[in-house]
This record gives sequence, C-alpha cells and structure tokens, in this order.
Amino acid sequence: MQQRKERSMAKKAEEAVRLQRECQEQLDEEIQLLKGMEEPQRLEYLRMKQIEEQRVREHLEERQRKEGERGRCLMEEARQEAMYFLSQKRLMEQDHDMLVEFIGLERAHNITRPWVFSYFQLIEILGLETPVEK
Repeated sequence: MQQRKERSMAKKAEEAVRLQRECQEQLDEEIQLLKGMEEPQRLEYLRMKQIEEQRVREHLEERQRKEGERGRCLMEEARQEAMYFLSQKRLMEQDHDMLVEFIGLERAHNITRPWVFSYFQLIEILGLETPVEK
C-alpha cells in the first residue's frame, strides 16, 4: 500500500516536471516567434493571445460555477431525501407504537379496532402524546 502511494506520488511529480518543461518550451518558442515579428504583428499577436487567455479563464470560471451549483443541487437533493426518510421512519415508529398499544388494549380490555381508531383520533385532536406500552 505504501509502495503504491510512493509510485503514485512519483508519477505525479514526473508529470508536474514534464508539464513545467513543456510550458517552458512553449514560452521559449513564443519568445523566438515574437523576436521574428515586426512591431505591429507582435502587438496584434499579444492582443490575440490576451483575448484567448481571457476566454479560457472565463470558460474555467463558468465550469467551476456550474460544478459548484451542481454540487449544491446534489446536496440539497440529498438533504431532502434524508428528511423524507426520517419522516417515513417516524411514521413507521408511530404506526408500530400504535400497534403495540392496540394489541395491549385488545388483550387486556377486549377493546375493538374502531374504539382504538377513535381513541387515537381523540388523542391527536387534543394534541396529547400517544401512550406507548413497552
């Protein structure tokens, strides 16, 4: 595992050195190209280069903005899904609590389902907590 990390880091370092070398070579070529140009040509070339660099920068910023927005949307969707599952869990627990109480009442007092239903409606209307038999 350690060797794999070391190899990966070595490859990344080699890639960084290679990219740096390529950038330096491009810069040297550009300097040679500019030396061979006349002043109006050179100014036009530099202006076009600046425009292209600005376009690339704007493109990268737009892509980062879209990725950030997509990430926020995914996080919001995950949060909503978690809230939904939490509410479903609460409902299931409440149903389970009601079933436990119903079974207890049915066994102990021979109470029917319609009575239990109206009993729980009354508790809900009064805003009381549902008693649970554990």
